Amino acid sequence: MKKKQRLKAFSLLECLIALSLSVFLLGILNMAFNTSFRVDNNTQEADKAEWEQFADLISSENLSLHFVDIQNNITFFSSPTKDKDYRIVYYNGLVKMTGSEGGYIPLLYEVSAFETFYHDNLLTIRASIHQREYNCKIVMAKKE
Repeated sequence: MKKKQRLKAFSLLECLIALSLSVFLLGILNMAFNTSFRVDNNTQEADKAEWEQFADLISSENLSLHFVDIQNNITFFSSPTKDKDYRIVYYNGLVKMTGSEGGYIPLLYEVSAFETFYHDNLLTIRASIHQREYNCKIVMAKKE
């Protein structure tokens, strides 16, 4: 009886199995990258919408805010139309607006940096949300 001599190479079946596994794993990696990209894109869009709402609130004619002062990451405003004082406070990754009577409205979440500057009737606000920089400039009168 003669033994069949086996070649020391891959058979067609082994090559097809390896190719199928490679295609399957690359498909899973592609799906993971697409999902990650989609989540990041949705987060960026949500942050941008949140920032635009924040800027609209600060510059709204309904409140007609006037700048008062900046002290220790707290920006003070006065609203002659509402006859109230407001503060924008940045603390523990949250930017919120508080009123003189108490209570607060959260405006921005997961903020890693927040700064306000006022010079020549121009209020400049800068924030870093999810490693992206946002800024706006608002023309605002100073309270006399």
